[in-house]
Amino acid sequence: MEKKKFSEAIIVGTEWAARLATLNLVFILFSIPLITLIPSLVALFEVIRSWEKGNKKIPIFKTFFYEFRKSFWHSYKVGLPLLLISVVLIVDIYYTAGQTSDGLLILRYAIYTLTLLFSIMVLYSFPIFVQYKLPIYKVYFLALTIGLTQPFVTLSMLLTVAVVIGVNVFWPALSFFFSVSVIAMVAFKMASHSLQKYDTTEPVPSE
Repeated sequence: MEKKKFSEAIIVGTEWAARLATLNLVFILFSIPLITLIPSLVALFEVIRSWEKGNKKIPIFKTFFYEFRKSFWHSYKVGLPLLLISVVLIVDIYYTAGQTSDGLLILRYAIYTLTLLFSIMVLYSFPIFVQYKLPIYKVYFLALTIGLTQPFVTLSMLLTVAVVIGVNVFWPALSFFFSVSVIAMVAFKMASHSLQKYDTTEPVPSE
Protein backbone atom coordinates (compact mmCIF):
# COMPACT_ATOMS: atom_id res chain seq x y z
CA MET A 1 0.00 0.00 0.00
CA GLU A 2 2.79 2.40 0.93
CA LYS A 3 4.60 1.54 -2.28
CA LYS A 4 1.45 2.28 -4.28
CA LYS A 5 1.01 5.65 -2.57
CA PHE A 6 4.65 6.49 -3.25
CA SER A 7 4.24 5.58 -6.93
CA GLU A 8 1.11 7.71 -7.18
CA ALA A 9 2.92 10.63 -5.56
CA ILE A 10 5.75 10.29 -8.09
CA ILE A 11 3.27 10.29 -10.97
CA VAL A 12 1.43 13.36 -9.65
CA GLY A 13 4.71 15.15 -9.02
CA THR A 14 5.92 14.36 -12.52
CA GLU A 15 2.68 15.63 -14.03
CA TRP A 16 2.92 18.91 -12.14
CA ALA A 17 6.58 19.32 -13.09
CA ALA A 18 5.64 18.83 -16.74
CA ARG A 19 2.80 21.37 -16.47
CA LEU A 20 4.98 23.99 -14.81
CA ALA A 21 7.85 23.43 -17.25
CA THR A 22 5.55 23.72 -20.25
CA LEU A 23 3.88 26.84 -18.90
CA ASN A 24 7.27 28.42 -18.19
CA LEU A 25 8.48 27.73 -21.74
CA VAL A 26 5.27 29.17 -23.24
CA PHE A 27 5.63 32.25 -21.04
CA ILE A 28 9.21 32.78 -22.20
CA LEU A 29 8.17 32.34 -25.83
CA PHE A 30 5.45 34.97 -25.58
CA SER A 31 7.70 37.34 -23.60
CA ILE A 32 10.55 37.43 -26.10
CA PRO A 33 9.32 40.79 -27.41
CA LEU A 34 9.61 42.59 -24.05
CA ILE A 35 6.56 44.68 -24.84
CA THR A 36 4.42 41.56 -24.39
CA LEU A 37 5.80 40.74 -20.93
CA ILE A 38 2.79 42.17 -19.07
CA PRO A 39 0.03 40.33 -21.00
CA SER A 40 2.17 37.19 -20.80
CA LEU A 41 2.23 37.47 -17.01
CA VAL A 42 -1.54 37.86 -16.86
CA ALA A 43 -2.01 34.87 -19.18
CA LEU A 44 0.35 32.86 -16.98
CA PHE A 45 -1.77 33.57 -13.90
CA GLU A 46 -4.97 32.83 -15.83
CA VAL A 47 -3.69 29.34 -16.66
CA ILE A 48 -2.77 28.77 -13.01
CA ARG A 49 -6.22 30.04 -12.02
CA SER A 50 -7.78 27.40 -14.27
CA TRP A 51 -5.62 24.70 -12.68
CA GLU A 52 -6.65 25.80 -9.20
CA LYS A 53 -10.30 25.53 -10.21
CA GLY A 54 -9.74 21.89 -11.11
CA ASN A 55 -9.14 22.23 -14.86
CA LYS A 56 -5.78 20.48 -14.84
CA LYS A 57 -6.19 18.88 -18.27
CA ILE A 58 -6.53 22.13 -20.22
CA PRO A 59 -4.25 22.55 -23.27
CA ILE A 60 -1.61 24.91 -21.91
CA PHE A 61 -0.53 26.63 -25.13
CA LYS A 62 -4.08 27.09 -26.43
CA THR A 63 -5.35 28.40 -23.09
CA PHE A 64 -2.37 30.70 -22.65
CA PHE A 65 -2.78 32.13 -26.16
CA TYR A 66 -6.50 32.68 -25.63
CA GLU A 67 -5.96 34.53 -22.35
CA PHE A 68 -3.03 36.45 -23.86
CA ARG A 69 -5.21 37.81 -26.66
CA LYS A 70 -8.27 38.39 -24.47
CA SER A 71 -6.50 40.45 -21.81
CA PHE A 72 -3.75 41.99 -23.96
CA TRP A 73 -4.74 45.65 -23.62
CA HIS A 74 -6.50 45.35 -20.26
CA SER A 75 -3.40 43.79 -18.68
CA TYR A 76 -1.41 46.99 -19.17
CA LYS A 77 -3.73 48.78 -16.74
CA VAL A 78 -2.31 46.74 -13.88
CA GLY A 79 1.14 45.99 -15.25
CA LEU A 80 2.33 49.23 -16.84
CA PRO A 81 2.27 51.36 -13.64
CA LEU A 82 4.14 48.57 -11.83
CA LEU A 83 6.72 48.43 -14.62
CA LEU A 84 7.28 52.19 -14.55
CA ILE A 85 7.65 52.22 -10.76
CA SER A 86 10.12 49.33 -11.03
CA VAL A 87 12.27 51.33 -13.44
CA VAL A 88 12.23 54.37 -11.15
CA LEU A 89 13.22 52.29 -8.11
CA ILE A 90 16.02 50.52 -9.99
CA VAL A 91 17.42 53.86 -11.17
CA ASP A 92 17.20 55.30 -7.66
CA ILE A 93 18.95 52.29 -6.14
CA TYR A 94 21.68 52.48 -8.79
CA TYR A 95 22.42 56.16 -8.21
CA THR A 96 22.31 56.00 -4.40
CA ALA A 97 24.45 52.85 -4.12
CA GLY A 98 27.80 53.52 -2.51
CA GLN A 99 26.81 56.99 -1.27
CA THR A 100 28.10 57.66 2.25
CA SER A 101 26.71 61.08 3.15
CA ASP A 102 24.10 61.03 5.92
CA GLY A 103 21.34 62.51 3.79
CA LEU A 104 21.81 60.11 0.91
CA LEU A 105 22.23 57.18 3.31
CA ILE A 106 18.80 57.89 4.79
CA LEU A 107 17.40 58.25 1.29
CA ARG A 108 18.92 54.94 0.25
CA TYR A 109 17.33 53.04 3.12
CA ALA A 110 14.04 54.77 2.44
CA ILE A 111 14.26 53.55 -1.17
CA TYR A 112 15.05 50.01 0.04
CA THR A 113 11.96 50.11 2.26
CA LEU A 114 9.80 51.34 -0.62
CA THR A 115 11.24 48.63 -2.84
CA LEU A 116 10.33 45.94 -0.31
CA LEU A 117 6.77 47.27 0.01
CA PHE A 118 6.50 47.53 -3.76
CA SER A 119 7.73 43.94 -4.21
CA ILE A 120 5.08 42.72 -1.77
CA MET A 121 2.40 44.61 -3.68
CA VAL A 122 3.54 43.13 -7.01
CA LEU A 123 3.42 39.57 -5.67
CA TYR A 124 -0.23 39.96 -4.72
CA SER A 125 -1.39 42.27 -7.52
CA PHE A 126 -1.49 39.80 -10.40
CA PRO A 127 -3.29 37.00 -8.49
CA ILE A 128 -5.88 39.55 -7.32
CA PHE A 129 -6.21 41.05 -10.80
CA VAL A 130 -7.08 37.74 -12.47
CA GLN A 131 -9.47 36.62 -9.73
CA TYR A 132 -11.54 39.72 -8.99
CA LYS A 133 -13.32 42.50 -10.86
CA LEU A 134 -11.79 45.52 -9.20
CA PRO A 135 -10.60 48.98 -10.24
CA ILE A 136 -6.84 48.98 -10.58
CA TYR A 137 -6.26 51.25 -7.59
CA LYS A 138 -8.24 48.80 -5.44
CA VAL A 139 -6.11 45.93 -6.75
CA TYR A 140 -2.99 47.73 -5.55
CA PHE A 141 -4.57 48.75 -2.24
CA LEU A 142 -5.85 45.25 -1.50
CA ALA A 143 -2.51 43.72 -2.55
CA LEU A 144 -0.56 45.94 -0.17
CA THR A 145 -3.12 45.54 2.62
CA ILE A 146 -3.02 41.75 2.46
CA GLY A 147 0.75 41.75 2.12
CA LEU A 148 1.18 43.77 5.32
CA THR A 149 -1.58 42.13 7.36
CA GLN A 150 -0.53 38.57 6.48
CA PRO A 151 3.19 38.77 7.40
CA PHE A 152 3.80 35.01 7.64
CA VAL A 153 2.23 34.35 4.24
CA THR A 154 4.12 37.26 2.72
CA LEU A 155 7.40 36.12 4.26
CA SER A 156 6.83 32.63 2.86
CA MET A 157 6.24 34.12 -0.59
CA LEU A 158 9.40 36.23 -0.42
CA LEU A 159 11.45 33.25 0.79
CA THR A 160 10.08 31.14 -2.06
CA VAL A 161 11.06 33.80 -4.58
CA ALA A 162 14.55 34.00 -3.04
CA VAL A 163 14.98 30.20 -3.12
CA VAL A 164 13.79 29.93 -6.75
CA ILE A 165 16.10 32.75 -7.82
CA GLY A 166 19.00 31.20 -5.89
CA VAL A 167 18.46 27.77 -7.47
CA ASN A 168 18.29 29.29 -10.94
CA VAL A 169 21.49 31.24 -10.32
CA PHE A 170 23.34 28.01 -9.51
CA TRP A 171 21.61 26.02 -12.28
CA PRO A 172 20.75 28.55 -15.01
CA ALA A 173 19.31 25.87 -17.30
CA LEU A 174 16.45 25.37 -14.84
CA SER A 175 15.27 28.95 -15.43
CA PHE A 176 13.83 27.83 -18.77
CA PHE A 177 11.58 25.32 -17.01
CA PHE A 178 11.06 26.26 -13.36
CA SER A 179 11.38 29.96 -12.68
CA VAL A 180 8.44 32.29 -13.29
CA SER A 181 5.85 29.51 -13.35
CA VAL A 182 6.90 28.20 -9.91
CA ILE A 183 6.90 31.67 -8.36
CA ALA A 184 3.52 32.44 -9.92
CA MET A 185 2.03 29.16 -8.68
CA VAL A 186 3.18 29.79 -5.10
CA ALA A 187 2.07 33.44 -5.23
CA PHE A 188 -1.36 32.46 -6.53
CA LYS A 189 -1.92 29.77 -3.92
CA MET A 190 -0.82 31.94 -1.01
CA ALA A 191 -2.67 35.02 -2.25
CA SER A 192 -5.84 32.97 -2.73
CA HIS A 193 -5.56 31.64 0.82
CA SER A 194 -5.19 35.18 2.18
CA LEU A 195 -8.06 36.49 0.04
CA GLN A 196 -10.49 34.12 1.72
CA LYS A 197 -10.62 36.55 4.63
CA TYR A 198 -11.83 39.35 2.35
CA ASP A 199 -15.37 39.10 1.01
CA THR A 200 -15.80 42.58 -0.46
CA THR A 201 -14.64 41.65 -3.96
CA GLU A 202 -16.52 40.19 -6.91
CA PRO A 203 -14.88 37.06 -8.32
CA VAL A 204 -14.24 36.87 -12.04
CA PRO A 205 -16.40 34.08 -13.49
CA SER A 206 -14.62 31.08 -14.98
CA GLU A 207 -14.55 30.76 -18.74
